[in-house]
Amino acid sequence: MLKIPTTEIVLIKIPKKSGKYPIKLRVTYNRVQKFYPCNIDLTLDEYKKVFKSAKPRKTEKAIKDIAAGIESKAKLIIDNLKAFDFQTFEKQLYDLPGENGDVYKLFKQTYDQMMNANRVGNAEFYLTVMNSLKKFRTNLSFRDITPQFLNNYENWMLSNSKSLTTVGMYLRHLRAIYNTAISLKIASIDSYPFGRNKYIIPVGNNIKKALTLEEVGRIFQYPTTSAGWESKAKDFWCFSYMCNGMNIMDIAKLKYKDIYDGEIHYQRAKTIRTSRGKTNSVIAIPILPEAQAIINRWGNSDLSSENLIFSIITKDMTPLEVKKHVKQFNHNMNRYTKRIALNLGINKNVTSYVARHSFATVLKRSGATIEAISENLGHKNINTTRSYLDSFESESRIKNAKALIAFKDIK
Repeated sequence: MLKIPTTEIVLIKIPKKSGKYPIKLRVTYNRVQKFYPCNIDLTLDEYKKVFKSAKPRKTEKAIKDIAAGIESKAKLIIDNLKAFDFQTFEKQLYDLPGENGDVYKLFKQTYDQMMNANRVGNAEFYLTVMNSLKKFRTNLSFRDITPQFLNNYENWMLSNSKSLTTVGMYLRHLRAIYNTAISLKIASIDSYPFGRNKYIIPVGNNIKKALTLEEVGRIFQYPTTSAGWESKAKDFWCFSYMCNGMNIMDIAKLKYKDIYDGEIHYQRAKTIRTSRGKTNSVIAIPILPEAQAIINRWGNSDLSSENLIFSIITKDMTPLEVKKHVKQFNHNMNRYTKRIALNLGINKNVTSYVARHSFATVLKRSGATIEAISENLGHKNINTTRSYLDSFESESRIKNAKALIAFKDIK
């Protein structure tokens, strides 16, 4: 017997910061459930009055009618589909554009979906790409996205002082939107503008300047004069370096339960979602005495297992607030580490990211294999690790080249 999808308006029992709960449309098919926002948030008491009361008031009935209208539209779509699949259903539910429709509508939908999933960083970057495209072309359909269009957009960005790395990042996100459009059957694979003999997304060549072990030592030994931002910036830069180049977001999210047997065990926030369905890669980091001293100096006094180690963020913050606070912390930290480097005569742009590259490069110089370094960094692709070691490889090439004329030193 052919299974028919079922629909229901439900209360999602995960409160938002406002204390209200989102109302969503639940669609169930072949034991798979998907939830679609109704843009309605209610308290538990409001929910009962709207959906459980026999005689709801006028305003409550209006809210109920909005939800009922969304469910009615969903049922109508399901009834008219010859064979149900979620992608086609979603396309019709959200009135997604066809090839001649509005590309920006799919950008906005992607942004909304990511925000609902608390993927704030990714969501905001899609919004940034969309706004850039709008400056270049006010109206844009999938049919407009041709190799020539992409070349023109690349040249426009370069003429507006964007780096080749930025161009590549923007166009990879546009490609992701195009791929989504194909999967939703609103763009044709035959018109796909990316790839060989079409448009090749450029790869940037950022110069990554890792510090030498001697320079790292000078930062560790730099005498700070107070417990203010200079001291904090130095300590957290050193903590990142000692903890496998851990980024500030991951440092901010560390909890005391992540420490046991003298080690920090954590999974990178950046890879948690991409690791779903796979064995999650947990990184184990021995806590050096210098790192423990930094925890003692800046850590929260409440050592409860669920408590955050540092006060960069708080547990009650929304994902958007977390991103904002971490970004500001990182900005302040970079500002002061650059000052420290300047005072030490280190002619490099010393940021939190340099701590990560320095960790990798110092390990490589010590004889560690690239596979071991990749595992310590939590990289999924060893080519990413190789890009971290560009400065080391450059030094090796120079050393090898000099060996070719070492006869000059023979007496």
